Amino acid sequence: MKMTHAVSIDEEQRQLVLLALATLALERPGFDYALTNIALLIDNHRPDGTAEMYEGFKALNADRHAKERETMEALGESVKLQAHYAKLLNMHDGGERIAFDSAEQWIARLRELRGQK
Repeated sequence: MKMTHAVSIDEEQRQLVLLALATLALERPGFDYALTNIALLIDNHRPDGTAEMYEGFKALNADRHAKERETMEALGESVKLQAHYAKLLNMHDGGERIAFDSAEQWIARLRELRGQK
């Protein structure tokens, strides 16, 4: 059985919900279809049937998210290079340098060193 809920929100809250949906759609592209359908329930519709403010928020924030993805890709390539040299130096001098498998692993180690979780 499908449940429906009615929620009363003011204009500022509606805009924040649309911004949150748009941000999530950019961060997790696989959810865009479902998030768009939710946005259509509370947004003004353009003549082409799209959600006006939701699509506007996505357009305004798309560059920022693209830059974050590019930065993570660049960091990933840098970590691969670091891992290669760490392994070579360890073979050369018997050191115990860490060779990280991914940018995420490198970030986790950095957080660990900073005392963050």
